[in-house]
Amino acid sequence: MLKIVQLFANKNTDDIYGDIYTSPKQCIADHPDDEVLVGYGVMDTMTEFLVDTSADFYRTEADAEAFIDAADDADPIVTVTP
Repeated sequence: MLKIVQLFANKNTDDIYGDIYTSPKQCIADHPDDEVLVGYGVMDTMTEFLVDTSADFYRTEADAEAFIDAADDADPIVTVTP
């Protein structure tokens, strides 16, 4: 099952997000002079990791929801390892 999680990132000088964190305090501690951006990620609840095929950092919750909606419509991927 996929779910949306809130993420935090420092804003680079070129208006692109930098390092991504799950804690705003850690982001501020590591980048005290940068603006903190709030965004979203898509996490697999079974692994508790962000989904590899999704973007690392969505600027809006609607964008993250769109990824989940598209993933729900896709055929499941099954990997068999011998």
